[in-house]
Amino acid sequence: MRPHHLTASVVALLTAVVLTISGVAPAWAASQHPTGATARATPAVLNINKVTLPETSIDGPALSSLFASNSAYQSVIAWTGTDAAHHLNVETSANGLDFGNKLTLNETSPYRPDVTQAAGGLIVVAWTGSDANHSLNVLYDVYGAKPVKLTLYHENSIAAPAIFQMGAYLFLAWTGTDANHSLNMLSITYSASSLVPGKKTVLPQFSSDAGPRLVRSGSSHMVLLWTTRNLRLNLSTTPDGVTFSNTLGAGLPETSAFAPGADFFAPYVSPTGLDWIGWTGTDAAHHLNLQWGHLLGFTNPIETKTTLGETALGGPALAYNAGELVAWTGTDSAHHLNVARFALS
Repeated sequence: MRPHHLTASVVALLTAVVLTISGVAPAWAASQHPTGATARATPAVLNINKVTLPETSIDGPALSSLFASNSAYQSVIAWTGTDAAHHLNVETSANGLDFGNKLTLNETSPYRPDVTQAAGGLIVVAWTGSDANHSLNVLYDVYGAKPVKLTLYHENSIAAPAIFQMGAYLFLAWTGTDANHSLNMLSITYSASSLVPGKKTVLPQFSSDAGPRLVRSGSSHMVLLWTTRNLRLNLSTTPDGVTFSNTLGAGLPETSAFAPGADFFAPYVSPTGLDWIGWTGTDAAHHLNLQWGHLLGFTNPIETKTTLGETALGGPALAYNAGELVAWTGTDSAHHLNVARFALS
């Protein structure tokens, strides 16, 4: 398998918008009102720098960032294209906004892929195959001369999987095809020549009609995020992909038909950093929402949630590159990819 390599696909950005807000409700934030009689004051939340990429997708994108030893970052965006076969695509960025070095893989999927970065910045992509059983796949070092592929023919999913590297393992999470749509977690030992499946954990207490997401929390834990079958956002922490804790009971009051995105990396590098969750709302227009807190402290949306004036196809993805990033697929007729850097005012 050799991917087709294109370069500099974002020479012409379709949109580049810089908004700076200080002390006032941002124009791109839609006004919000809770169920009760008291209207929520929209916080003076974000400075935002948004770019719209020329790339288009049939689902939400995946986004990953890695802090390199030279104090630089590498961000990676991955998506399923709108070509007839729905090929997977990857692009990289040093600053999280200017993407290029496009790679179109000889792999296809009916859903979005997921992406993570292993040691040395080697890029790993996971996806649900277009075969009749929707088998799960992992491709290690996608830009390398000899990428290593693992197809799990007996592991199938109704949605997109999640992939994350921590320590000596890649961790793959997905929604099963059982009647409960239970979440599953699998550890994979990886090297330049092989991907070896390890321990699989079935999580019948966590069920979803959408694919999950995996992000880092601190140096030794991951956070598994998903949308429950009644569309509530939920999360649980794990050090090993086997034992889970800090689950939010029935979940957050927020709802989405798609897996939420999240970035819990900022507190890992800064004691003043915030955790962020982003999701596509169940309102008719499917607006994007962002909420900040500290892992389990996402319970006060009156002060910590903002609904953006942006609408999305599928769920968003979040990452950190010298600031918070959010990526989403727009609801314009072509479904262009968008990336924005944002920060609290």
